[in-house]
Amino acid sequence: MRKLIMFTALLSILIVLGQNFCWTEEDGGQAWRDLSKMSKSYKAGYCVGLLNGIANVMNHSTLNFCSILEKEGNTHEICPKWTYEDYEALELFNISGEQLMQMIDNFYSDVSNLNVKVIDAVYIVKAQIHGKPPKLIDAQIRYLRMLSVSKENHLIEVPDPTFKSYKNLDNADKLKKHPYTYILFYHPMIVESEVFKNIIEALKWDGKDPKTLIKKVVQEGWVTQEDFLKAGYYCGEDGSLQELFRYGNYELK
Repeated sequence: MRKLIMFTALLSILIVLGQNFCWTEEDGGQAWRDLSKMSKSYKAGYCVGLLNGIANVMNHSTLNFCSILEKEGNTHEICPKWTYEDYEALELFNISGEQLMQMIDNFYSDVSNLNVKVIDAVYIVKAQIHGKPPKLIDAQIRYLRMLSVSKENHLIEVPDPTFKSYKNLDNADKLKKHPYTYILFYHPMIVESEVFKNIIEALKWDGKDPKTLIKKVVQEGWVTQEDFLKAGYYCGEDGSLQELFRYGNYELK
């Protein structure tokens, strides 16, 4: 299932520089452009607030103390349920304020990006600065654009959260063409199902490298790279899957 990391109350409502301008995780490119019409300090204030918020939720000392508690067999509800990979995804170290603001300006100079939320634009900029593959960045941007349009282009959801339909071979044709069959195929309810065994047999998969299975699925035309994108994953040419992020609120009204 998707990991959707939501920030603290800072991003639920952030007041920039004491002004009556409130930021939320729903703000997109037009709000950023509106700030550009006022003063540079408005954008700087937002970025300062953002970085402070990230610092609060990235409290490594808290994580380290919680790891000690866990080793002693003690857990507590205040301990974050995050991994170091989650922290690494959020950090914005070694990115200057000027660089961040300029690159967000550049991102929103393309009107097709205006519906992408500002918090997500920040992490697209981070990916660009860190030299992530252009195809991955392009897929990430396209995915975020999809989230803000009609429901027909919205997320492809899990077909059956209970996985009961995977027990019946009558559902094989439908489920073999669904991206979540392969995104979640490590789930024992899928791997041990009759439907999945039928898929393996049809593709003559050796059961070793999941990338070869996904590559075969795409080659057969059962699922396309676009289908994986709509499900929130980037599918590489080698069959690798990478989950795409979304931190903003894209709930359709």
